[in-house]
Amino acid sequence: MKHQAVDLAILAKYLLPASIIILIVLYLFFRRLVISYVALKTQVQAAEKAAQMRRIGQPPAKTEPIIVRRTDLYDQLTPQQKIVHKQAEDLAVQKNFREASKLFESINFQRKAIDLLEFNGFIEDAAQILLRMKVPYRAAIIYDRNGQFVRAAECFALDGKHDSAARSFEKAAGADYHFFKNAGQAFLTAGMTDNALEVYGKI
Repeated sequence: MKHQAVDLAILAKYLLPASIIILIVLYLFFRRLVISYVALKTQVQAAEKAAQMRRIGQPPAKTEPIIVRRTDLYDQLTPQQKIVHKQAEDLAVQKNFREASKLFESINFQRKAIDLLEFNGFIEDAAQILLRMKVPYRAAIIYDRNGQFVRAAECFALDGKHDSAARSFEKAAGADYHFFKNAGQAFLTAGMTDNALEVYGKI
């Protein structure tokens, strides 16, 4: 009996530390799983938010000019245009984005050209395609989305969207308060006197 009591004492002596170590290992393992899950969830949410931001402010499909709706139709390309399309894709793979976009635009693949340019930081080039397509409102959205608020305001005004132009000028005023004056004038042009007085009061 005495021998058995000694064995139990030894067992208890080592069992408790072993249990603690196992619990710590399990805790660290599950903690890492939870952290990985949270990080993955955050990335997915960020991607969804980015996609949602791209959709914000775009006019309904029925109001888009026909020239915009009829772009990027591969099946309607001629054999020669399909060769150009392949060349453009090869240039894009080589990160020659400007040349690739020119080829895409030449075969009426404006949407692909615009996305390629914008996603790779060529904001001015992307917006210029839309201006050539005579859709300054869409160009303004690209400028605004990428923090070029003054250019966005100019394009909104070009399209007669003076209230949107005013709001872009307000954003620009965050870096230079003088743009509050432009915002106020744009609000007045839009007939929004109260908003104009509010921004003038910030100068």
